[in-house]
Amino acid sequence: MDAQIRWEMKRHEIDIRENFKEKKFDAVGTQQFYAEGAVEDVYAYEDDARDTNLAFGLSMRSAMVTENPYVAAGCVLSMLSRSWATLGPCIGETCAEKGIRFIRVKVPSQAERFIVNIDHSKKFTRSEILIYHGYFILLILKNVSSKDYDAVFTKHINDMKVVAGYPEEKEIRPVFKLKMAKTVNTILRSDRQLCKQIIECLLEEREREKDVGRIANYVLEIMAWSDLNAYKCIHEYLMLTSSPVFIHEAVQAEVRPLMEAFAMIARCKYPQFFVYYGSSEDVGKLKRFRFPLLSTIAKMVQEKTSSSTAFHFVIPLTGEQVKIATELADYHIKTVKTRPLEMPFKLS
Repeated sequence: MDAQIRWEMKRHEIDIRENFKEKKFDAVGTQQFYAEGAVEDVYAYEDDARDTNLAFGLSMRSAMVTENPYVAAGCVLSMLSRSWATLGPCIGETCAEKGIRFIRVKVPSQAERFIVNIDHSKKFTRSEILIYHGYFILLILKNVSSKDYDAVFTKHINDMKVVAGYPEEKEIRPVFKLKMAKTVNTILRSDRQLCKQIIECLLEEREREKDVGRIANYVLEIMAWSDLNAYKCIHEYLMLTSSPVFIHEAVQAEVRPLMEAFAMIARCKYPQFFVYYGSSEDVGKLKRFRFPLLSTIAKMVQEKTSSSTAFHFVIPLTGEQVKIATELADYHIKTVKTRPLEMPFKLS
């Protein structure tokens, strides 16, 4: 049987190493699928004149009082699209995909027609609107966590108050409670094209010297290397020090895919925003790659050698593997301090 298989392979000149791997898909989307389902109407308010200053307040109130997360998401998108013109087309596509339909309402001229009480509109300052925009963008882009949402987003808001020159004693709180924040985040963060377009807008605005540029820079700093903390930690604490753990037998199964992952990230236009700018195929691969031992070792080295807390991720190991990671982390620290390495290391 073995001889027959070898003969068949030779006859067809099959190279298993080259052919037994993932191939790129060459299919082109035909847009045959037509989505059906309920559509949520959201009033997208527009001021009759630039100095009217009613639209943002009305959208904000709608976002705060609704219990429907799709309406809340629509309010967020309408507020962003009003100030970021280049987001308009992308937001339109997002709304169509999510089942959100904007109803344009000019205020105050159309308030009576649509039964809108403009007395409910609080007038916000430019700085307040800018800070809330920063909050909404972070709400879309960040992974909203149950345990620290309020504290983390309050800190971001306070940081942006300083950046925007807003009085410290005036309080600005997160717009949404945790449950609504997580749901809106889930709805909008899943739209990779929307997230990428938001990053594009921020990159274009960051060169401006005034408050818009400073807020854009702040948000970009927060989002840089988002979802790549484990990779960044491995790079900073193991790769930059030419860690000897890479040649240890315990991590060999992780080294090759790790190098492939780093090569994919390095090819990206903006490596720090790879999750948005990488090709769909590469991002999909990256999400499938797992380096539990190397990421745990890097995290342990960080904790033992640095006061930095820049890289937050859950250590993915338990039990005996934690012991192995601890020994390798200690080995790395000792070796880096006493190079050249004199003898191979063996796990106890």
